[in-house]
Amino acid sequence: QFRRRNMSSSSSSSQSSSPSSPSSSTTSTSVSSQEVSKFSNMNSSWWNPTENPLIAMNPIRVQYMLELLRSKGCLVEEGSSSSDISNSNYYSPPLKGKKALDVGCGGGLLSESLARLGANVTAIDPSIPLVNMAQHHAELDWRLSKHNKNNTTT
Repeated sequence: QFRRRNMSSSSSSSQSSSPSSPSSSTTSTSVSSQEVSKFSNMNSSWWNPTENPLIAMNPIRVQYMLELLRSKGCLVEEGSSSSDISNSNYYSPPLKGKKALDVGCGGGLLSESLARLGANVTAIDPSIPLVNMAQHHAELDWRLSKHNKNNTTT
């Protein structure tokens, strides 16, 4: 299962009151509007390997995560190697039945990889253009389109 969500910066804010002044409150967020804008402007080129260096890094990130999960005994792999992914009769995805949360998913590079490996992925990002583009990109892959759910909230 693969879900995309957009969380606006106001939904990630928290309020706290000062002990000396119970009526005062402040709002803070860890979301930088400049960063959101910068990455939002990349939405048309997000999946272009010549313009997005994260694409080259993604296989290394995925491999690291799989190795870490294996070393902790969190993966029980059945079937043969991942080269047999196209033949579902012989391949059991290593993340089948696992849940993953991709916070700050951007255009979904890591989210899509984890979903292809069988994870139930929830991906969130404050950039509406990137979430929309990621939704569209996931629909292009038959392995993801049947599980892709768009739960966009603002």
